[in-house]
Amino acid sequence: MPSFDGVLLSTATALALSSFSAVPAISNAREINTPLKPFGEIHRISDATVGADPCYIHSGCNKGVGYSKSGSMGRGWYCKDGKLVKPGDQFDNCIIEPGCTSNTRNVQYGPIWKSQEHELPRVVGRRWQCYDNAFIHKQCKKGAVYMKNGTMGTAWYCNDGKKVNSSTPVDASYIEPGCKYGAIFDQSIGAWKCNR
Repeated sequence: MPSFDGVLLSTATALALSSFSAVPAISNAREINTPLKPFGEIHRISDATVGADPCYIHSGCNKGVGYSKSGSMGRGWYCKDGKLVKPGDQFDNCIIEPGCTSNTRNVQYGPIWKSQEHELPRVVGRRWQCYDNAFIHKQCKKGAVYMKNGTMGTAWYCNDGKKVNSSTPVDASYIEPGCKYGAIFDQSIGAWKCNR
């Protein structure tokens, strides 16, 4: 019977554990849940950010971010404060899919939620990621709706028909692109999010 550090293992468990050595090194930019059958539980592992834009946003960035084709580390996302970054600098967690430079989306340092709906705490960290534009005015009581021809362009708005402009106070919003379940206000983060 195979052993692992002096512990006797069943053949099925030994085979499952031996598969770990074949897993390539991967970035910690995107998390997925993968069941590990021998232990019967869900573990978080990182998934290479296939198709994601390169990101070089230094920690502590508070001036917003933008995409550059010729930044100090090459093409990618950088903090707009003008600070040059180099290999070895501390960068924030980031996963920004191509297309976030469109006028219907924006990049924010937002929450990462656990995948299981009823796990607490729900928020397990933060990262730079792509969100839909949202101009949901404060004290919105009628829910949010996605509109293609709103007063501020294609975005999420309060469903009460009130017009908003650049001087209207709006709530924070972290609604991921492709949200098809509607948006709700989450009191725990003080912001709108996708209702999934």
